[in-house]
Amino acid sequence: ARIERALREGDRQPVRVPVGPSHPSVGEAAMRDAAARARGILAAPVDLLVNGSSVTISPDQLGSTMTATPKGGALELGIDPAKLHDVLTPSLAGFEAAPVDARFTWSGPIVMIVPSTAGRVVDLAAATPAILAGQRQVPAPVVEQQPARNTDWAQRLNITEMVSTFTTNHAAGQPRVANIHRACDLVNGTVVEPGQTFSLNDAIGPRSPERGFVEAPAFATDEGFFEAFGGGVSQFSTTVFNATFFGGYKDVKHTPHSIYISRYPLGREATLDYPGIDNQFEVDSGAGVLVTCSYTESSITVTYYGNKEGKVVEAEGPVDVDVDLAGEDRRNEIGDQRG
Repeated sequence: ARIERALREGDRQPVRVPVGPSHPSVGEAAMRDAAARARGILAAPVDLLVNGSSVTISPDQLGSTMTATPKGGALELGIDPAKLHDVLTPSLAGFEAAPVDARFTWSGPIVMIVPSTAGRVVDLAAATPAILAGQRQVPAPVVEQQPARNTDWAQRLNITEMVSTFTTNHAAGQPRVANIHRACDLVNGTVVEPGQTFSLNDAIGPRSPERGFVEAPAFATDEGFFEAFGGGVSQFSTTVFNATFFGGYKDVKHTPHSIYISRYPLGREATLDYPGIDNQFEVDSGAGVLVTCSYTESSITVTYYGNKEGKVVEAEGPVDVDVDLAGEDRRNEIGDQRG
């Protein structure tokens, strides 16, 4: 407290800190009592009775999950149910089943809900009081475990139709194509709930060889083109940006390329760089958005499913723009190949 006060006041003088005795909250007698009780609990195996079958917990297994917490001058013994479950996972596998979240399937304009499925888990928390009381045969009930995203959750999202889709093309066989495909695989099937903001950088994550990205040309204003892991994902970002545009969702953040790339629509393109340059949109709608993508050897397509809610987004054109490409032809050609 004295050091904090000196820092707040900007005091540069040495701070004198008093040192005094510190007394333990649990004495030796309480410790010995807790140790004796623990030895009694661990004196023999414990049989869990699960659906009429017996699962044996050895003293070593049980001891690794026990806790001792100071309380009122004593040590209160406990068992961590999560750790106990980790220890017994192989033995409990036949009694348990993981819950399955609700999910969406899609094909063309059609999107459907695949219902969730409840799971089963052995309730070890219900068994621990009897184990701590020294009982050697302890019933452990099997209870239903609900998925994090159930069917009701999926239905409330009101994702019923294709809202928008956009495709960009690229030359086949280049290293950058592997990065575009990897980004698509990571993003495909992402659900964004109403009011949430989707971040493409968060969805893709860091671009590294450990995460499946390869070196390919990327562009920076100061450095020009250079080799970088994930080079080419800006094309995926541009495809996402156009799906957002035609979906009519709120553009939160995007950054155009610093060079003109003719295969992208004028004014509708977005570069990407982790973590500083992001592409974000907000679901300013009463329905959620399912972000999907697919690819061929020479194209990438991003499709949003949700609910149009009566909105219609159209691009008028063509737009007559006098673009002075004098001295830019070669850079634009390279930009078409690498941007």
